[in-house]
Amino acid sequence: MRFLFCVPRYHTNLYFQVKSLKKERHAVSMVALYKGASEDYSTIEPTVLGYSKLFLFINRIINLSGGKLIKNSFELKYGFPPVFKLWKLIKESKPDVFVIKNIESAFSLLIFFTGLILGKRIIFLTQIPKYRQKERSLSIATVGLLDASVITPVLGDSHLKNKNNNFFYIPFTIEANDFEKDYFVGGNINLLCVGKFQERKDQLLLIKAVNNLRSKYPVTLTLIGQDDEMLYKDRILAYIHDHNLASIINVKPHKDWAGTLELYKDFDIFVLPGYNESASFSLLEAMSRKLVVVSSDDNGTACYIEEGGNGFIFKHKNFEDLKRVLEVLLKDRELIKKAGDKSFELVKKNHSAQSFYYFFMKVIKTNQ
Repeated sequence: MRFLFCVPRYHTNLYFQVKSLKKERHAVSMVALYKGASEDYSTIEPTVLGYSKLFLFINRIINLSGGKLIKNSFELKYGFPPVFKLWKLIKESKPDVFVIKNIESAFSLLIFFTGLILGKRIIFLTQIPKYRQKERSLSIATVGLLDASVITPVLGDSHLKNKNNNFFYIPFTIEANDFEKDYFVGGNINLLCVGKFQERKDQLLLIKAVNNLRSKYPVTLTLIGQDDEMLYKDRILAYIHDHNLASIINVKPHKDWAGTLELYKDFDIFVLPGYNESASFSLLEAMSRKLVVVSSDDNGTACYIEEGGNGFIFKHKNFEDLKRVLEVLLKDRELIKKAGDKSFELVKKNHSAQSFYYFFMKVIKTNQ
């Protein structure tokens, strides 16, 4: 089969999905509106379409406070590429299946209607939970009437119901090659947090928790991330300086993805303190490198955690709950090692390329 992935921006959470399709001898191409700075393009190089001159004109007039492209909801929802350029690329790639990120943006709808005109199989990728309070999604039901399927990597609360028959859960996939892990490098319990320096990532909450616990436990923290909201990063650096934390807290820039992925092996506990996290891929990266994982409850991929097995979930924006969870781990090194091994076991069981490929192809054959 020939697959065409259509995304606003290529994200590395697609890396292993694309790789698994190519391994099975499928042809995979990708179009994007723009290109990210920290992604790994060794598996696929997206064709960057850019923005239609019409959209750029509308953006200048209507979105006066928007700043740079793809930095606010207006541009994410309404941005679209040059139509003839897109059409030419689609005709050249001759896809059998369109894989479209998001459902309700102008770009995704443009691709959707193009796919319908051409009579192709259409798969949407979303990151809303399969099981949530809202039992039926109108947008998912609508595209289902036109034989499109929707996939999410977020399970949600399985005690709830889902009434969209064309909505499927397939977790993120990642490679996990076994290795001999060295825990507690330097005699410390080493924490890692990976994410852009944005207020919603809430690294400051984690820093405050570490500051509170450092007198009781030999702990270090490394923060790896791209600069984004510089005022927020300045607050982080100021807190580290004002509380004399430079000896135990290290702030590093996020460079190449593959190199960062290997760095995970040097740490013991991965913490995702943020909120409004639709589906963090870094949590799965940590699991694949045998880290016990701690996540806020406002992260879609928190569903990958077996509570007390390979990690813990705490209430977002809640200092006391984060501190409580961290202390459970910091006082029990054997639990850290056991939970790290459990993380790796769960990756092999639930997130393998073979598992992804099986369920992905099963969805494609649905309604055919």
